[in-house]
Amino acid sequence: MKITISEIKVNPGRRPVNLEGINELARSISEIGLLNPITIDQEYILVAGLHRLEAAKMLGWTEVECNICTLDALQTELAEIDENVVRTELSVIEYGELLERRKEIYESLHPETKAGQAQAAGMNRAIGNNVRSCTNRGKSSIMRE
Repeated sequence: MKITISEIKVNPGRRPVNLEGINELARSISEIGLLNPITIDQEYILVAGLHRLEAAKMLGWTEVECNICTLDALQTELAEIDENVVRTELSVIEYGELLERRKEIYESLHPETKAGQAQAAGMNRAIGNNVRSCTNRGKSSIMRE
């Protein structure tokens, strides 16, 4: 579905765009077209495709092909993070921050996956690793014996 570019909103806090990448992408899109639509939510907030959106603006387009997703807020944020982790060279800090937030979201969506230290110690013992639990300043940790 084509959406008017001026209607698409970009949330603050997204990583900055790579101008060189946008120039290359605009050149490619002008030669072969937009192969992958950008993704927005039902309120026209950008989920994936910031560089494609900026390339379309650079080309003077007023509309761009979009996929509209019906994910909830956490799933939408998870999709944004995955899009950046998979497709972009991130700094070590950016990568770490995204993975940390991704873990928080995933555990919020799937609380059964959140494992505690006691469980990890028990699993290690079950596979033959000699470990013991200890407390360090109120935090539990596992030490190899």
